[in-house]
Order: sequence, then structure tokens, then C-alpha cells
Amino acid sequence: MQTYTIISNIIVLMITSVLFYKWIKSHGYNDDITLITSLIFILAPPLIFQMHRHMMFVNYMPFLIMSLMGVDKYLKSKNKTILILGIFLMIMTSYYYSVCGILVLGIYYLMEYFKINKNITTKKFIKDLFLFIFYILIGVLLSSILLIPTIYTLLQGRGTT
Repeated sequence: MQTYTIISNIIVLMITSVLFYKWIKSHGYNDDITLITSLIFILAPPLIFQMHRHMMFVNYMPFLIMSLMGVDKYLKSKNKTILILGIFLMIMTSYYYSVCGILVLGIYYLMEYFKINKNITTKKFIKDLFLFIFYILIGVLLSSILLIPTIYTLLQGRGTT
């Protein structure tokens, strides 16, 4: 089990670093800035410490970055697949920490939305915001399969045995 944990943490850290590099690169930064930023992110003491001691605190990180990439893709081409898949996988790997991840996605969406759209009407903004929230809810509802054992127990009761 110890070997499995070490190998899985190394794989998660490698995937996180590659996704973070691609995400920063997609924003138009040059290779030097992208590489240095990615190295700073991956070698940050909190990330390394949590990866070593408490992997549940950081094992959702690749899916959070994937979801951030999904927000970019959604805003550019209205492709929502990566966003929904990233949210679903983030919840499946770390149920409790996904709430903060979804808040990060919401803040990032608003920031990018206002950067892209210069002439915004209230009606269009509310419509786009509700559509984004709807796609987040799809990812959340897909992960509600985790609740099926709880619902079954609530409906069946404890019985006479």
C-alpha cells in the first residue's frame, strides 16, 4: 500500500504539473514564464507537504485545473464537456474540497467573462450565468451516484433484524 500511495502521488503531481503548464501556456505567455510559473506551482511547499502527508487535500488538483481549462474552452467555443467532466471527477476524488473548487471555478468564470465581454447587458449576463450554473449542476448531479447507498438505507429503514 505504501508503494501504491507513493506512485499514485507522483503520477498525480506529474499530471497536475503538465495540466498547469498547458493551462498557463493557453493564455499566451511565453515558454520561459510558463515554465517558471509551473515550477513554482509544483515545488510550492504546501503542495509538496500535502502530497506527502495528506494526499486527500490535493488529489483533486488535476481535475480542478482541468475544469479551469474547461471554463476557458466554454467561454471560447461553448464546449462544455471538459467543464462538466472536470467537475464530476473533482467531486468523485474529493467530495469535501470540491466545494471550494467550484467556488474557484465561479470566480474564474466571472473574471474571464468580464474580460471577454466588453458590452454586457444585465439580461445577457444573467442568462449566461444561469447557463454556467446549470452546467456546474450537471457535473454535481452526475456525481450524486455517491448518494445512492444513503438513499437506499433511508428508504429501506433498519428493518426488524
